Amino acid sequence: MKKAILIALGFFTLISFSQEKIIDIDYTVDYIIHQKRKKNVDTITIGFNKKGKYLWTNSNVIGKDFSAGFFFNDNEDSANTNLIYSSENGRLIMLVNEEENRIYIDFDVKSILPSRGNSSEKLNLITEPIDLKEKLLGRDLSAYNLFPDTEPDQPLTILMDESLECDNNAILIKFIDLLLNNSTDDSAFTFNIPNGLILKVLIEGETLIEAHKINIKPKQIIINHSFQIKE
Repeated sequence: MKKAILIALGFFTLISFSQEKIIDIDYTVDYIIHQKRKKNVDTITIGFNKKGKYLWTNSNVIGKDFSAGFFFNDNEDSANTNLIYSSENGRLIMLVNEEENRIYIDFDVKSILPSRGNSSEKLNLITEPIDLKEKLLGRDLSAYNLFPDTEPDQPLTILMDESLECDNNAILIKFIDLLLNNSTDDSAFTFNIPNGLILKVLIEGETLIEAHKINIKPKQIIINHSFQIKE
């Protein structure tokens, strides 16, 4: 049933483009994901637009879960998936190639999330610089604790290279709105995260993700029922 619903979603949200859409990706970072319950570690590649407009990945870690919902033949291991998230409008663009099959969809992420109605819930995220000096991949990192004002004892620690421009506020504003899923009014939450490419994230002192490779060579992704990547 889940696969049938996702396939139906694909048909209803399929959009035909009469013109090409060009996505600029300024940095590509390979991250290691640490999971206590797994002996091995996963890796994921994420591309960033420095203005915070887009995130891109062709990682099999994410792609396998998405493509599994579209194919009944259990051959999702052979599928190649590209995903682009647009922070400007909260849309997800996806292309799945599996052998002779191709699925292309562009949809509003919020439209498939359960509504929480007109909740009065507010989310105020506090960002505090902390005295944590660290180098990663030869780069000096700045460290900040990020936490809701109601839970100051449970911070998320982010380490970033501030010499690489990346508008984290632009990336997160629509994403947090999707999590709240009750209003597009910016007054529903407040935060101010410094600009910089986030290379490491810790929770309660334990590393969640960290970069192990950075590519600062720009890419252009050209979308017209397919993805072409130019460097």
